[in-house]
Amino acid sequence: MSGRLLRILDATFSSSLPQYISYDASALKQQILSWKNLQAFYDFGDANTITADGSSKVSQVNDQGPKALHLTASGSFRPTFVAGSIPGSSGAAGIYFDGTNKLTNANLFSGNPRGTIIIGLYATGLTDATSRIFLSTAASASTNFFAVQTQLRMFSSTVVLTVPAVNTRFFCPMFSWDTLAGKGNIISSIGANNFQGNTAQPAPVGAGNVGWWNDAAAGNQYIGYISHLILLNEDISLNPTFKLVIENYEKVNFVL
Repeated sequence: MSGRLLRILDATFSSSLPQYISYDASALKQQILSWKNLQAFYDFGDANTITADGSSKVSQVNDQGPKALHLTASGSFRPTFVAGSIPGSSGAAGIYFDGTNKLTNANLFSGNPRGTIIIGLYATGLTDATSRIFLSTAASASTNFFAVQTQLRMFSSTVVLTVPAVNTRFFCPMFSWDTLAGKGNIISSIGANNFQGNTAQPAPVGAGNVGWWNDAAAGNQYIGYISHLILLNEDISLNPTFKLVIENYEKVNFVL
């Protein structure tokens, strides 16, 4: 007697039906890496794609997508690779930013009017009312993604979502935008919360900073861990099937 294994990579279904979670981490990752609207994919816990010195100071994180938009840092801007578990994760390694670090790429953002940022965070620096910006365009003070106390914010606070205990736990939020419609979305992995708001901010374009505000700013840098960062050239709130792929990838690698 013989059998056959059938792997279904893409499927559509009713949201009212039970959801199947694939535990094949490599298959989920391959779906993301081969996605037509992928801009960049970074696994901050994959030592094979990170260049670091003997003190674990990171000078490069490779983009595993086809565009090779590698993130780089030099001197005192270099963050620290943490091989052990990020607090609150399921044992994931990652990179720690101490408020003086940043990783950059000159072409990180495509300028597409629709896009999504997917990131894994444990923001240890949310101890007061200071905004901690974990991603921003290098040229604009307004096109940014950050946390402050118990809130996630994007595009200079034009879209805000309050998330319980965001300052004391690991979580995987998504930020998406549709500048043609003037909309921004924040989707939280904590409590399945989400919020859509109006924004007149332009789409992110050009050089980007991870762990840092725009190049002209001197404060509000990020303090905490980052496990992964994925950029898409589409609004994931309009694509529930691929959103589920992303969520399952995060569950298998960082949460379960």
